[in-house]
Amino acid sequence: MTASLLFEIGTEEIPASWVVDAIESLSSNVVRLLTEQRLDVASDNVRVLGTPRRLTVMVTDLKLKQNDVIEDIIGPPASLAFDADGNPTQVAKGFASKQNVILSDLKVTAVKGKKGDYVVYKKTEKGRETKDILPQLLTSLLKDIPWRKSMRWASYSDSFARPIHWIVAMYDHNLVPLSFGGVSAGTQTYGHRFSSPQHIDLSGDHKDYVDRLRNAFVLVDPQERKEAIEQQIHAYEQEHQWSVCSDPELLDEVVFLVEYPVVLLGELNTKFLELPREVIISAMRSHQRYFAVQDNDGDLENRFITVAGSNDIDRKVVIRGNNRVLAARLADAEFFYQHDTHKKLESWNEKLQTIVLHEYLGTLWDKVQRMTDFSRLLIRYIDDKTDIAVDTEVLSRAVLLCKADLSTGMVREFPELQGVMGGYYARLSESDKVALAIKEHYLPRGVDSALPTTSEGALLSVIDRIDTIVGGFCAGIEPTGSSDPYALRREAIGVLHILEHYQWDISITSMIELSLSVFEENNIVNHDDKDKIKDKILLFFKIRLRNLLTERFSSSCVDAALSADYDHVSGAIERTKALEKLLAQEDFRDVIQVCKRVSNIIKDKSSFQTVDPSQFQEKQEEELWQALDVVKKNVDRLVLLGDYESALRSLADIQIPTDRFFEAVLVMDKNQDLRNNRLSLLYSVHSVFSDIADFRCLL
Repeated sequence: MTASLLFEIGTEEIPASWVVDAIESLSSNVVRLLTEQRLDVASDNVRVLGTPRRLTVMVTDLKLKQNDVIEDIIGPPASLAFDADGNPTQVAKGFASKQNVILSDLKVTAVKGKKGDYVVYKKTEKGRETKDILPQLLTSLLKDIPWRKSMRWASYSDSFARPIHWIVAMYDHNLVPLSFGGVSAGTQTYGHRFSSPQHIDLSGDHKDYVDRLRNAFVLVDPQERKEAIEQQIHAYEQEHQWSVCSDPELLDEVVFLVEYPVVLLGELNTKFLELPREVIISAMRSHQRYFAVQDNDGDLENRFITVAGSNDIDRKVVIRGNNRVLAARLADAEFFYQHDTHKKLESWNEKLQTIVLHEYLGTLWDKVQRMTDFSRLLIRYIDDKTDIAVDTEVLSRAVLLCKADLSTGMVREFPELQGVMGGYYARLSESDKVALAIKEHYLPRGVDSALPTTSEGALLSVIDRIDTIVGGFCAGIEPTGSSDPYALRREAIGVLHILEHYQWDISITSMIELSLSVFEENNIVNHDDKDKIKDKILLFFKIRLRNLLTERFSSSCVDAALSADYDHVSGAIERTKALEKLLAQEDFRDVIQVCKRVSNIIKDKSSFQTVDPSQFQEKQEEELWQALDVVKKNVDRLVLLGDYESALRSLADIQIPTDRFFEAVLVMDKNQDLRNNRLSLLYSVHSVFSDIADFRCLL
């Protein structure tokens, strides 16, 4: 027999993003808490729903009682518990008394991991009924939601995101007695605040909970609300033959702003279409949560989509109100745009001297100067060490101007347009290449964000991010645990994505060293502290790279590749790909085993001499030495070409000679000269593959 559970918390409006976090937390915590209470439930039987005014947990096929637990209580050795005639001693009696059982309940048996027989009592703990467990479990569920901020109200000690107005807690047809935040659980929920505010009694049967709320103008299922919005938008698109600009993030946010979505079509003055596209969309999106509309050519229409939260409205009045609000926002944007464009972008740099970035790192103008110095060093490195094609004049100019728009009126009013407005303003006095580099240097903005489309924009992004990361570590504001107030993790991930996308052979270590030298020249970091800070930043990058790669490859292959080298990102990724592919092949596993054996033998030795072939005593030593010479040349050539898969396959040519060497040769010979020469020979074998992968990490 099983039962069902309905648990709903009705509140004042909770911010949209908080509702999303709460649903995710509840989804995992429900299963966890039920499992801890031995009420195992499949995740498919747990459904968590939510709106701005309510969070709901629904569980089906919930057991009526906990599973019983049978535990072996191990007592004294049988030799102490019973005498030679098999009679219980005082030791056995004491153990039975302690467990509150009679002597006949004790058994003598072998115990795993112990010698001889022991006295054992099989203790059975009967499971409690589910209805007796739920009050505490559901209360814990409420307390475990990790709100970004919580509040208390009246004189109650319980805290929550917003004051609680009602609680529904039903186990089948029975009320689960609990109280939280001054509200006792009942069997009544409520419909839409305006369209159907009356209570809904669920005491008879709560299986139609979702349907009854729908009839009361509440779509409690977020997916249903999302589909309702999409269907209404699609109807407008079909009617007017234009399309709504795709914005999945905004759609997901709007879903959690309303309980009953009603899509409306608004209109803006065509004069505002002369503003940059991003300005119009930002005014709609960030401030009003509107969707922009475009024609079949991708040009913005003087229309927008907004989502109201009730069907019980005067649509014309609501649309007029939305039109006025957006017009006011765009009028502000128009004023700032006209004001900002009265002077060249470079002139805005002067105000950067008054904007403090950090008390330890100085102003934004100080950052621009550091970036300028760093870019000169990086350009020199690129010219000497890589074949990256970059217009150094464009890059230098873009570095100087990339932060100028932060002091403009438009960006102060619309911070999300930083970089974008710099690109627009740069076009008035700079080349298109400089403008594009400035516009794109904040890319990527997230995991799935677009990347800069030019080398100059990508390098500017890397320069900016490296300066921010190094500055953060120099100032002692590096991430700790879950805290990352300056988003240094995001900055590092952006650098890694760019290096992977462009397949640039730029050393992370070299970039950090160059940047640190600039910070040292500016007296921000002491010479004696540079190496310590560099090591911390390198480990920081390694962890970020490992996290990125383990989302796509097995952790053992990632660790094997990064343990060999993570300084050149594109190479590390290609080596990981090659390992992942070859690891699945049976014949390559023999190569792995022999390489692991070689690595394990030499791992504790710090220095090696030059191999002396004249000291070879066995023909297997000579055979391995000759095979090694051929393989090393081949591997070096293939690695230089970036063909890591073929390079790894080439290691098969030293597998058999190495196996034969181990069969015939005593490596740790009593003769120290022979021993050292053989260890050096194995080190030479190790050196062939050690820069590709550490095979000891592979399973």
